[in-house]
Amino acid sequence: MHHCGNTLYLQDKFCTQCGEEIQQGRKLLGLLDIEPQLLDELSQSCPEAKTFTGRLKRSFHYQRHHTRGSNSITYSYWWITLESAEGEIKQISINAENSAFNNLKVGDVISLLKPTSIKLTYKLDSAAKGIVTNDQLAGGVILHNDDGQVSTLTNHYDCSKPSLGGTIFLGLLLAIVASLIVAGVSDLGDGSFVMGAFLSLACMVPWYNASLNNFHKCHARKESIKAAIANILEISKYQLGYHRLERPSQDDDIFCGGCESRIQANSDFCPHCGDRQTAQSDLLPPQTPTAEQAELGTISAMDAAADSQLQVCDAEPQDQAPERKSIRQMRLDKMKEFYVSHKQDFIYRHVLRTNKKFDGSAWCYMVQVTDRNMNTSVSDVTHTETIRTDYKNGYGHVVDTKYETHSYRVRDSKLDGKITVEDEQGEVFEQWLPESLMTHTDVGDYLLIGYSRLDRNDRYRRYSEYYYNISKGRWEMPESVHDYGDTSRLAKLIVALAAAGCCALAYYTRQWQLPAGLFGVFITGVAVKSWLTGKANSNNAHELIQPIMDMLYKVRDNKLELLAYLTKLK
Repeated sequence: MHHCGNTLYLQDKFCTQCGEEIQQGRKLLGLLDIEPQLLDELSQSCPEAKTFTGRLKRSFHYQRHHTRGSNSITYSYWWITLESAEGEIKQISINAENSAFNNLKVGDVISLLKPTSIKLTYKLDSAAKGIVTNDQLAGGVILHNDDGQVSTLTNHYDCSKPSLGGTIFLGLLLAIVASLIVAGVSDLGDGSFVMGAFLSLACMVPWYNASLNNFHKCHARKESIKAAIANILEISKYQLGYHRLERPSQDDDIFCGGCESRIQANSDFCPHCGDRQTAQSDLLPPQTPTAEQAELGTISAMDAAADSQLQVCDAEPQDQAPERKSIRQMRLDKMKEFYVSHKQDFIYRHVLRTNKKFDGSAWCYMVQVTDRNMNTSVSDVTHTETIRTDYKNGYGHVVDTKYETHSYRVRDSKLDGKITVEDEQGEVFEQWLPESLMTHTDVGDYLLIGYSRLDRNDRYRRYSEYYYNISKGRWEMPESVHDYGDTSRLAKLIVALAAAGCCALAYYTRQWQLPAGLFGVFITGVAVKSWLTGKANSNNAHELIQPIMDMLYKVRDNKLELLAYLTKLK
């Protein structure tokens, strides 16, 4: 839909070129609005089948486990939150082991096909407790990309055809058992086998027919589900209208002076409140002299020109409105407030040798996630072990050997990948995150990341002090400069020489009390000094990273206010 030649979006209330109010109503469409007969065939086998379409609000990657004996089975899922056109929120799990769904991003348009209710039974991973609030699994999932649609269908609707050979074998076995029973309770003799076979056939034929009918129903249901998904795959996000839900963000976007909504810098009018965004010119238009004035001659013309110039000069100059910052620049300026860089000498104190001096540094910075590239890797291996048992007689000779073969399955599913972030300088780069935090991180999230570093003689050690996902309120502290510590070879040598000296003294004097006392005093002194140096080293490490830790606590304590401001700049 257009107005004055400009594209209109669903959230627009006014034309950005002329400022006229938009009267015609617009709304997002649903799958059934475009394809009313979408579920007609499927509803015959799945009467409660329904669909749901919405935008992805957030996602979380998690696992479910099942252990029995030596078997260990793990599956990965995405826990997603969708918001429909009507504002309805849907939270459900979808399969995360389909490569087409590796890179889900906030704002993606996803349709769910739920033919029947599917409940996940495997045990929830401990990291997902409190986040995943139900065990429901979406049967079919369709992702509406810019360049087409992709889908995935759970294997819960798979079915296998009953084996005729297996049925015949089971029938023969049942016939033999029935014959023995008939022979034991009657005097039919050879006729007992015929009677047993008849009873077996009377039971197996209806059972096989029932199994075959169930298979046909199951197969027909799956074909109906696949047909419904195929129809949904023909519906694009453009047909649904999601590509016109909101105006795409641009680097030079600004805030409207009237309603503080985000608008494009070249808009003449705000699409939300209709306020004019460009200043009107107050200069007087040039005046054309009349024919009578032209006849007055040169002097009159000069007087008229002078009067005209006087009018222009008498007009008070207008105050020019200050140039407004772009929203992107406001966001980068805000992120700069959280950049901290601190340097100082770091003295690491030893107990039995000279201290080490390092050039210590600590820094932290805020970034926003601009992209993520995830991958769920699956490993499914069946291990086989053979155990040999030897049986021996009373003379110790092996008289028999027995072999037992055991098989067990190990299935693992892990998330790996990388994210791309933008820092306060506007630079975009890849950022590593711990897996436990990567599972929670969405595009658009804000992160505060802190490091420390010790430099000495062109060698250095860097420590990842913290990774804080401000948007999700989660952080990880994998390591710290507090962990630095080493025991020198010289210190070990001194302790060994002291022990050897005390032992030698005891050997030559034939007295153990004095050497033992001397060694005890030495070790006590070492222990006391070790405690004092450990405390001093801890204080030095604390002092080095204190500035970036203060920033972490500041962001954590003011998270709600900070996120409210950053959300406006989204």
